[in-house]
Amino acid sequence: MKRFFINIIGIMLCALTFVACSDDDKAGMAAPIIAEFAPTEGVEGDQVIITGEGFGASRQDGHVYFNGIETAEYLNWSDNTITVTVPKGMVTGHVAVRIGGGVTVNAPGMFEYNSEGAIEQPDEDNFNCFLNHLNVESLTGKCNPCSYSQPQGGSPIIYEHKYDIGYSEGYDSNSKVESFILWDAGAGDYTLFSVNIPKEDDYYLYFGTKGKSTDVIEFSAGRDKGNLTESKTVECKAEGYDWPSYEYKVGKFHLKPGKNYLRVEFLQTGLVLTDMHIMNKDVTDPGTGIEIIVPEEPKDYVKGLYAHDFDDNTLGLFKTAWSWEPSYAKAVNGYLEVHFDQAALDADNRRERKGAEVTCGFKTTSEGWYGFKIFLPTEAYPKNIEGSCIAQIFNGGNANTWAGHLKVNKEDLTIHYRGSAAASAEVTKTVGKLTWNKWIPIVVYFKAGRNNKGNIKVWMGDDIAEAKPTFDSGNINFAFGNWITDNILDDKDNGDYKGASLGGKWGLYVASGGDRTIRFDDLKILSGNPDGAFDIVKP
Repeated sequence: MKRFFINIIGIMLCALTFVACSDDDKAGMAAPIIAEFAPTEGVEGDQVIITGEGFGASRQDGHVYFNGIETAEYLNWSDNTITVTVPKGMVTGHVAVRIGGGVTVNAPGMFEYNSEGAIEQPDEDNFNCFLNHLNVESLTGKCNPCSYSQPQGGSPIIYEHKYDIGYSEGYDSNSKVESFILWDAGAGDYTLFSVNIPKEDDYYLYFGTKGKSTDVIEFSAGRDKGNLTESKTVECKAEGYDWPSYEYKVGKFHLKPGKNYLRVEFLQTGLVLTDMHIMNKDVTDPGTGIEIIVPEEPKDYVKGLYAHDFDDNTLGLFKTAWSWEPSYAKAVNGYLEVHFDQAALDADNRRERKGAEVTCGFKTTSEGWYGFKIFLPTEAYPKNIEGSCIAQIFNGGNANTWAGHLKVNKEDLTIHYRGSAAASAEVTKTVGKLTWNKWIPIVVYFKAGRNNKGNIKVWMGDDIAEAKPTFDSGNINFAFGNWITDNILDDKDNGDYKGASLGGKWGLYVASGGDRTIRFDDLKILSGNPDGAFDIVKP
């Protein structure tokens, strides 16, 4: 028994000696040397190889950081080479290595976050980020953050709100509550958001309120979601049910680059908070107080409007439909250029090669408007070909085909339409003569209808006026599918029936006749028929 206890004591002494030696080794551990890393730019999930010396034969207690965020995955670790993957949430910054309890060593140069256009990095000098359901890390109580479009490049765009009920137990989607972040929360309920901060700076939170009550809300922010060191507790109130009643400012929060967290906790009854966004620009005086700002509706706001002038050489809200190379639809020189390649279709006779088009999220079950300009270059668009569809009114649903479209037929612009059913006879009418090497404004109005209650109007030329359409179909049958009334299509799916609605495509849809190129500009698409619709879409 004595020998047993002696052995136990010996083992314990050895273990203590080992730990002590190990700790001494860490304390005196030499800092690693980083020679380089490659590649020097990339996105989340990309592999990066770090070379140098003094990393250790295996990882053990080694760590790699991208702008302060630890790597997502360690793939290989040797004394001279480390292979890791880029973590989620990083922005441009240093690559760093830390061994055990030693110092953190930055590699020479910066790792550049480069999404190749898939995710644009925020403008560091004017950062403004709306918080929505995509930013939610965790929550309690009732919460339904929603997302919506924002102005880009000064062009008017759609401001329709998109509802997401995935986070809200018991939420009635039919209530059509617009643009809210947090609602019906009780005392102690919170929502934790995440946001990528581009640079170290002072940031301010803006939001609106709705209701008739007062609440105390705690806002906390920082890099460590378990210890949010920047905190502001403020009293907020709403004095009505207009949306929003006021817009508040809370700040300042001094935040560092990379992934940060914002915690919003209700300490009392729970107001409705809306339009939450964080920005590094203090639009008033700096400080920690709250200021009430009377919100202004965007001057370009038009509900249901999709519009882009292509001046920034992007497609904006539009996206390519069928545009297989060498045919293309792209924004260049401040306009949309669309090219059809005949040889590609002849070699591969598929729908996807019959031209090139752009589309957008536009949809209507009743009325709509198109407005744009076209340019036919003499050197790239022959005058002797016909059958070039340039603007489609596309009828979704079981038939899933066009209900109407404009065509360039030799030197004429023609309108084609059909109604009652997809198989109904096509009606073709001439709108007017076209001119080459000149921008030509065009406006189209259409109204779905059965029992001869539909209508199509087209305007073409420099001096168009709403009272004088170039073409007016009169009362016609237009569009097809199930109907709610004589002028409203049923867009609800019902068993084998797929709901019908009208959308659009713009560009070139052809089958034969040779290569051709057309240009579009000032493309505007509007659902419904609000007051002033003609002037809204008129190019």
